[in-house]
Amino acid sequence: MNIATNIQKSILPKEFLTSQGNGKFDISATSYPAKEVGGDFYDFFFIDDDHVTIVIGDVSGKGIPAALFMMLSKTLIKKEALYESNPKNIFKNVNNQLARDNSENMFVTAWMGILEIKTGMLTYVNAGHNPPLLKTSSRYKPLKSKPNFVLGPIDDIDYTQNEIKLEKGDRIFLYTDGITEAINSKKRVFLEKKSLINILNNSDLPIRDLLVKVKEECDEFSKNLEQFDDITMLILEYKV
Repeated sequence: MNIATNIQKSILPKEFLTSQGNGKFDISATSYPAKEVGGDFYDFFFIDDDHVTIVIGDVSGKGIPAALFMMLSKTLIKKEALYESNPKNIFKNVNNQLARDNSENMFVTAWMGILEIKTGMLTYVNAGHNPPLLKTSSRYKPLKSKPNFVLGPIDDIDYTQNEIKLEKGDRIFLYTDGITEAINSKKRVFLEKKSLINILNNSDLPIRDLLVKVKEECDEFSKNLEQFDDITMLILEYKV
């Protein structure tokens, strides 16, 4: 289990340096598995000098099977993104590969966006994942789009994609349901709109500090209860 944990940690990208984006954008991300290994993942990487990709995913199930499927899904998404420019085609290709030998019917919810750095145009696709929260004019709100089908169980699925133009200071916050479905001792749920959005809208913090703040608030809500699900977050701030 220790070996599996270390391998899983090693495939998640390390902290993004502002200099990598020439000051035009910034990214921060973090992940807290509920057990020794988890099924959540995130990724961010350049496709070329003017395009950066951000990804978040949540695999069904727990333990080693979920961890293996997580690593496979992350690897396939990055591989396809380096050769295909349309997010909808990337997810279609990844889904077909995952479904090919998926006898356990595992699946992953995922969201991916490709940002054109010089224009702020963000092209994105959602495969059954929580909608990200978009900050414009100092307020966060869900970035809605067609959720599409999850990746993995059935092949030959067509995915739709959307576009939005980010302006200077806009942020996009990606997360898994380990946050919004956290439970306290009274069996109440840490909901998206009533809790997560309120925290974001009332926290004027740099993006790295904001992720720490959200995790602290989630822990405070759950008190001494054991973490029920993996918690993963990624935030991108556009600065041009």
